[in-house]
Amino acid sequence: MAGTVRQRSLTESIRVPGADPGALYGLVAEVRNMGRWSPECRGVWAPGGAPRAGSRFVGFNRRGPFVWFTTCRVVEAVPGEAFVFDVGVFGLPIARWGYRFDAYEESDGTDGTDGREADGTGTGSGEPGGDQTGGAGTSGAGARSGTRVTETWRDLRTGRGSGFAVLLGRVFTGASPERRIALNRAGMRTTLARLAREAAPRA
Repeated sequence: MAGTVRQRSLTESIRVPGADPGALYGLVAEVRNMGRWSPECRGVWAPGGAPRAGSRFVGFNRRGPFVWFTTCRVVEAVPGEAFVFDVGVFGLPIARWGYRFDAYEESDGTDGTDGREADGTGTGSGEPGGDQTGGAGTSGAGARSGTRVTETWRDLRTGRGSGFAVLLGRVFTGASPERRIALNRAGMRTTLARLAREAAPRA
């Protein structure tokens, strides 16, 4: 009987009406903010200065009784466009996390303050292209602009040392690779919803 193929990537998106890509990038690139948004990250240590490719930081994480830390290295930092970093433990590659920021403009019948988009209560698919749009309409003459934030995760536990990396994940986080997929999907949706709520322009 063939084994189940392990899922190695996830994508979730959310639209933030009225938000500027540059402003959203600034919030995400200030990696210390992640402790406020992520359900697992409890804090980040990072040196001062604007992040750039090659910058490093450390994440401190907790889920229930499990506590662990990760070392991270920025691989892409383009203001207003993308922020991507690799995560490792004890020198072993674990995952690549990324955020993309795309401006959009659409016409609908609302006043541009659809709370379901701003607070992330829409339904993302968890698969490539998943978009937490909150079911906003597209009829009417009003124009609305904003930014779509797309968060991605890719498993880097492949090749030499991958078995040990998976074992470390089980020990420190208490989650199997299959369970990690579900936890990451839920965490991404929570993170994006909290980010959108913070970034949404106040009336």
